[in-house]
Amino acid sequence: MGQIDEAEKIIAKASMNITPYSVNYYTYGSSDRDMAIVLQTLCLMNKKQQAFAQLKKVSDVLSSKSWLSTQTTAFGLVSVAEFIKKFGGASAMQAVVNVNGKEVNLKCNAAITQIPISFKGANSINYSIENNGKGMLYARLINRGKPPIGEEKEGNENIAVSAVYRDMNGNTIDPSNMEQGSNFMLSVTVKNLGLMGELKNLALINYIPSGWEIHNSRMDGNESAFKNSAYDYQDIKDDKVMTYFDLYTNESKTFNILLNSSYAGKYYLPAINVEAMYDKSVYARTKGQWMRVVKQKQNSVASK
Repeated sequence: MGQIDEAEKIIAKASMNITPYSVNYYTYGSSDRDMAIVLQTLCLMNKKQQAFAQLKKVSDVLSSKSWLSTQTTAFGLVSVAEFIKKFGGASAMQAVVNVNGKEVNLKCNAAITQIPISFKGANSINYSIENNGKGMLYARLINRGKPPIGEEKEGNENIAVSAVYRDMNGNTIDPSNMEQGSNFMLSVTVKNLGLMGELKNLALINYIPSGWEIHNSRMDGNESAFKNSAYDYQDIKDDKVMTYFDLYTNESKTFNILLNSSYAGKYYLPAINVEAMYDKSVYARTKGQWMRVVKQKQNSVASK
């Protein structure tokens, strides 16, 4: 509102020292986000010297290798932009980037620019960056992709996941070789290992091979018969089931999916993946595998 004097009175006894914390539900706040809010406030109050000291703290957070939530990142970038807009300090970007012999000249006032790099048909990528401007440049190489089929790696951090396949009599079966037309159950158990207290907003994704079909128990009113653990929401698609839930410390939950081996052939059974939607340090995944659906054996009757 521009009432600096009133703002001074309100924050007269406030401290800029924030106790570390992180909340992954409701407010999704963190001490890092709050540092950014302090920076934005100092900028609005024209406190350049204090804002510059706070800018260093926020910049350290944004440039660290730690995983940052969407909200922390957003508030951090907005507050830094507020400082640059208010007190200047930004200079034009002037650089020469060389990627595998191809030069790209950067001359712009943008704070961020991206250069796509194609790895198709290349065993390695060579690149160099020459800064011809007056300001500091920060370079990042971002690489995203999916591992080839069959080369996924099992892993877990702070939670564990396991899967068991059973026939309709409750006997454990091997999903790698199923007879066509068989009904069976996939039971997935997720356990909180107790290292981070209660875990919120977990997402479990079960992809199903194209040779199987998901039996949606909601359609025939038999969902309660599967004795699923409590969840917040479950989305059943043609090719996957996505389940969202919370876990108390050391708590385990089991979710059951009724399946049918419908189409004969060789298919890939994807990995099972569960993760906290707002905390990259909480995840678990299994390894995928190839499987077959074989045709039923026909009984032949000899006749004279």
